Amino acid sequence: MGCTLSELKEILKDHDTNMRTNLEVIEWIRQKMSEVERKKDDLDQILETLNWMLEYRMALMKNSQRSL
Repeated sequence: MGCTLSELKEILKDHDTNMRTNLEVIEWIRQKMSEVERKKDDLDQILETLNWMLEYRMALMKNSQRSL
């Protein structure tokens, strides 16, 4: 998800303990969102490659069946 459960727990605790300012929490949230977006982009590229590979292999299978 981009952050651990313990990180989320710490941020939620900050609301009660006021250990971090609101701006610090906002910055942390923005950084985590950026990390998730980067990971999402990477996963989207992997998924695109896997889809291409699947289509290619299925086309090969169809072509080999036609030649039989």
